[in-house]
Amino acid sequence: MHPLLADMQKLGLYLIAWLILSVMFAAFLTLSGGMEWYHAGTLVIPLMLVYSFICLSAWYVCRSFPLKSTSVTQLLSVFVITAAVSSSVWIVLGNVWLSVLDQTGLFAAGTNPAQFEVRQLFGFGVVLYLLAAATHYIMITFELSREAEQRALHAKLHANEAELRSLRAQIDPHFLFNSLSSISTLITRKPDDAREMCLTLAEFLRKSLQYGAKELISLDEELSLSMRYLQIEQIRFGSRLIVREEVAPEARACMVPPLILQPLIENAVGHGIAHLLDGGTITIRAGRTPVNLTISVENPFDADKPASRGNGLGLDNVRKRLRTLYDADATLTVSDAETTFTAGIVMPASEVSLK
Repeated sequence: MHPLLADMQKLGLYLIAWLILSVMFAAFLTLSGGMEWYHAGTLVIPLMLVYSFICLSAWYVCRSFPLKSTSVTQLLSVFVITAAVSSSVWIVLGNVWLSVLDQTGLFAAGTNPAQFEVRQLFGFGVVLYLLAAATHYIMITFELSREAEQRALHAKLHANEAELRSLRAQIDPHFLFNSLSSISTLITRKPDDAREMCLTLAEFLRKSLQYGAKELISLDEELSLSMRYLQIEQIRFGSRLIVREEVAPEARACMVPPLILQPLIENAVGHGIAHLLDGGTITIRAGRTPVNLTISVENPFDADKPASRGNGLGLDNVRKRLRTLYDADATLTVSDAETTFTAGIVMPASEVSLK
């Protein structure tokens, strides 16, 4: 349905504009000396209001022939034909209206309406139709712009929802349970370690909430949060967990979604180190090119360990967040070579927040 027909307020404004144009045309006929004001208004105003609805058909023509995908020659041909047809229909209706006025004798005291040549309206009708078409193209442009803004808003809402789901998933219940159990055990045997673990856990939770409320944070901030998490796990696993960081200095200033590395590191600990008797080393690497930021988390794993039902959920969460924020410009890939598992992120390198 035509948007004006679906909105009575907009339709009213549209008709008021045509009514003003009708009065101006009637005034022109009066000033030109061909008709009295009453005669000109009675003749022209109804015809103009009728033609206002005929010109609404330009909307459907404009929708069928978008400016971006239609050649200038085709546009000219289409609108010359449709304008001529619409104006011809208007002339037919004008002749009918003239006959009605002539038969009713409304002009008995003045000029006979038949003296007015309706054929003169043809060129005027063509111009009005073309103006209506131009106006409709402007309306369509605004409509497309509004739809693009709505899509952007929906995308942002979906991104926020994905981030909220991610934040809820980041603080793994098993991680908290294991941390609290370790604290309980350490209280009697190593109270200093228990105190350190409590403080580190509290700081990790505080930073998680602080960074999670932002749209983007620097990679340096993201790494500092990841290292706090790994400090907690190192208290729990002891010498079984070794962390190595290989991050290029120019990569640290790049902006990344908050807690984007957390699922990768949780996966490295929970599905890698935790199942190895001797533990292993988690290596975090990051580099930057003029276009992209690359991040990877590498860990050893037990190839003979039965697959866990929950394995991959955190990685899928990261993949959805990247797709929501960057579309096809960011990817998450995973690979396992013999006893080494690697999760890698490639995303646009930027040092400014997304708008």
